[in-house]
Amino acid sequence: MAQVQYLFLPHLRRGLSGRIGGIDNNSLRAFTNAKIEFENGKSATKQIHLIGPQDIDGFSDNDAVKAVPTPAPNVNDAEVNNFPFIDFYDEDYPWRYTPESESNTLRPWLVLVALEPSEIGNFDQATNRLTIASDADLGNIFPPIEDLHAWAHVHINDANDFIYSKGDNTPQYLKDVLKVKPSEKKEILSEFLKTNPDRVVSRIICPRYLKPGINYTCFLLPSYEGGRLKGLG
Repeated sequence: MAQVQYLFLPHLRRGLSGRIGGIDNNSLRAFTNAKIEFENGKSATKQIHLIGPQDIDGFSDNDAVKAVPTPAPNVNDAEVNNFPFIDFYDEDYPWRYTPESESNTLRPWLVLVALEPSEIGNFDQATNRLTIASDADLGNIFPPIEDLHAWAHVHINDANDFIYSKGDNTPQYLKDVLKVKPSEKKEILSEFLKTNPDRVVSRIICPRYLKPGINYTCFLLPSYEGGRLKGLG
C-alpha cells in the first residue's frame, strides 16, 4: 500500500487576482486591464481596480476550518513547541486580496500574531480594533515583511493520486510542473481541485516562539497599509 503523501505549495491564486497588472499608488489598489468587445466589432481596454485589503470589514466564522490552539478563552494545553496557525477552507484565501503581481515570494494579505497581555494596549471587541502597547517590541511580534510569504502555504492532503498520476512511484506531477509554463501549472491544480475540493486548505502561521506560562492572545491582522487604515476607521 502506498504511503499517504502531502504536498505543499507556496501560494495559490484564482480568478482575476492571478491577472494583476500593477498597483495604483494613489488608491493602493491592484488593477488589471480588461478588453471589452462590442457587437459592432469595436473594442476598448479598461483598467479595472480589484477589491483589496482596504475593502474588507471582517471575517466569517466559516472562513476558517481549524485554528491551533483552539480559539477559546483560557486554553491551558497549548504546546509551546508548536506555532499557532489558522487553516482556511478556500485554498486561495491568504492571497485573494493581495495587491501585488504574481511572484515567487507573494505576501499574504493577512498576518497572524500572538501577543502577551503586556503587549496589548487596547482591544475593542465591538469593533475588533486593536492597539498595540507603545512600549511593545514590534520585532518580537511581527516577522520581517520580506519573510511574510514564508509563513503561509497551501496544503494538499492525501495527494497520492495527484502526485502519482500514472500509478507508479514516479512523481509525475513534480515532473510536469518543471516542464510547463506557470499558467499551465495552475490548470493542472485547477483540475485536481474540481474533483477534490475538500482535500486542500490554505494556512497562515504565526512565527513566534511561545513562552510557557504566558497567556497569549492571537490576532489575524492585515499585512498591507490599506487594510491597517481600514481597521482604524
